[in-house]
Amino acid sequence: FDVVCAMSVPEDVALHVVAHCQSQPGFQMRYSYGQEGSKMKDADLLHDLLLRKPDVFLERYGHLLNGALLEALNRWYADHYEVQHWLQHHRRARTAAHPKTDAVVRNRRYQKMQQLLQTTDYFSLHEMQRR
Repeated sequence: FDVVCAMSVPEDVALHVVAHCQSQPGFQMRYSYGQEGSKMKDADLLHDLLLRKPDVFLERYGHLLNGALLEALNRWYADHYEVQHWLQHHRRARTAAHPKTDAVVRNRRYQKMQQLLQTTDYFSLHEMQRR
């Protein structure tokens, strides 16, 4: 699929987004192509990914972007459903005091269920019929 997304960002914005990602401490390319430690190659790959598959770029590297860059991308991809999903996902993660993953919520519920099983008769046949 060698066609640039019809709603792609301007070149200067794309270069700024890529440079910002690479400057972040948590940056690591998910897939290594070419020579080890080739920052220029990494920049080219990120740039290409942002222009061709912005939703995949945001899924992989959106957590590295600041609010201003997320808003800049929002302006250019306002009609792109998948991009909007990832922009919203990263905005929510940035604004939450303690972002909760599904696993954390599941674990909390499981711990509560175990507590109820051990300390009460909440799951007894009589109590369940009563409810």
